[in-house]
Amino acid sequence: MLQLNFLPFPILESERLRFRKLTNEDAPEIIVLRGNPETMKFIPRPLVVDIEGALAHIKMINDKIDENLDINWAVTEKGSDKCIGIMGFYRTQPEHFRTELGYMIKTCCLGTCFTKSWLCKRSSF
Repeated sequence: MLQLNFLPFPILESERLRFRKLTNEDAPEIIVLRGNPETMKFIPRPLVVDIEGALAHIKMINDKIDENLDINWAVTEKGSDKCIGIMGFYRTQPEHFRTELGYMIKTCCLGTCFTKSWLCKRSSF
């Protein structure tokens, strides 16, 4: 069976993007991402509408990383530490060498080809 180990947390970069661990300081951006009904229309989860909900979401993501179950990155543009999206692997099944790729990006970044850059970087991880 595949053994996952996300420690130390892998910080990755592409030509235009940086992929780092989510922190509590990202809570306002999590509200923008997960509080937008249009962004969330295909994600069967409640909207995140306040700081407490955003902090709980960040904790859930980081707990799964600490337990080596799943991994998600905060995505930032190089030169900025502001989170513009989240991308990662979830519903990981190490016994079947299987995982799902999930991502969301702020609507202001749609059409920037960032998603293509993310996918190319993730496929090399």
